[in-house]
Amino acid sequence: MPQTTATLIDRLDALLAEPDASAAAERTLTDACARALALESERRRILRRAEGIDSELEQVRSRIAELRLRLG
Repeated sequence: MPQTTATLIDRLDALLAEPDASAAAERTLTDACARALALESERRRILRRAEGIDSELEQVRSRIAELRLRLG
């Protein structure tokens, strides 16, 4: 189940207060790593989309420039 970064931080804070919580700490760190990977995946997806939009915008700008020349 995906968790927010704040939830994971809260879990780690609670674990640090316990004297012997190695199994729970391991699970929480695993969850934190999974969250970090999910965030990185989302970052890359957004970056690819932004690059695609940038490319589309450049094509539109080129087309506008061509049309201005024709109307010129």
